[in-house]
Amino acid sequence: MKQLYKLIFPLAALVLLVQCHSGGQPFSLKADAFAAKLEQTPGAILLDVRTPAEFGSGSIKDAQNIDFNAKEFKTRIAALDKSKPYFVFCLSGGRSKDAADYMRQNGFGAVYEMKGGLLAWKDSNRTLNGETSSRDKLPMSDYKKLISGDTSVLVDFYAPWCGPCRKMEPMLHDVARENKGNVSLVRVNIDENKQLAMELGIREIPVLKIYKRGEEMWTHNGLVEKAALLEALSKVK
Repeated sequence: MKQLYKLIFPLAALVLLVQCHSGGQPFSLKADAFAAKLEQTPGAILLDVRTPAEFGSGSIKDAQNIDFNAKEFKTRIAALDKSKPYFVFCLSGGRSKDAADYMRQNGFGAVYEMKGGLLAWKDSNRTLNGETSSRDKLPMSDYKKLISGDTSVLVDFYAPWCGPCRKMEPMLHDVARENKGNVSLVRVNIDENKQLAMELGIREIPVLKIYKRGEEMWTHNGLVEKAALLEALSKVK
């Protein structure tokens, strides 16, 4: 019986640990829940883990900026008070999830992350403090023109800070080059086209879409292998 208890107890602890770090656990919150929890939490500290340039274009009121991709990220995080509650966000949720995971793994007890990031925040009709008004480089009207031709159009929604986006970029150019005349590649930087991303429901990146004559034929979130992408393109008539 004792041996069975010794086996079950570590297993139960492992299950609890996995649950605490899964996407469905209470530390990962949608925009509305994130805002409500932030308001209800005394001494809450907001961390915007985007780049300084992104932060300068507008952020949530009272947020501090610690760039997740900067060399000094770990040093700056180590200097924070681990006993306080932290609310972490970025543009689409990827960097903030990684930052929050790192903080929890390094002794921070209460770290909340916002699912969907500022794209979801703005989609819920909330504003940003100090937001600068700027027009998308690619408005929806021009986007529709790009995808309306007879040739298949492969659209890559990316950002310069996105690791998976950078990893996939050479493969996408190879596919476009190898299928020249049949496939055209359009890369859309969501940092420069926030309104377009919101209108198209882009809440995370990378996102790939294939269009033919303006009709969306295929979409994929996250990394994709070259073989899978070529297969998807071969099915578009």
